[in-house]
Amino acid sequence: MILAAIFELLLITILANASFPQDNKPLGDVARDARAAKSSAPKSGHVTTNEDVPDRKGGEQASQLSPKKQAFCNFLKRRKDKQRSKVVR
Repeated sequence: MILAAIFELLLITILANASFPQDNKPLGDVARDARAAKSSAPKSGHVTTNEDVPDRKGGEQASQLSPKKQAFCNFLKRRKDKQRSKVVR
C-alpha cells in the first residue's frame, strides 16, 4: 500500500515537471527583452500640473451646502476647536 502511494507520488511529480517545460533563456536575456518592451511602450499623453487644478480658495465654491449641513459642519468645527484648546502644550 505504501509502495503504491510512493509510486503514484513519483509518477505525479514526473508528469507535472514534463507538462511545464522551463524556458532555457538566460536571465540576462529575459531582462533585456523586458527593458526593450518597456521602452517601446507608448508614453502618457498628458501630465497634470498645479495649473490644471482649480484653486478653491480664490474662486467660488464648487457646491453650496444646505443650511442643515452647514450648521452641522460649524458644530463639528467648534467641537474640534474646543478639543484643541484643551490639549496641554
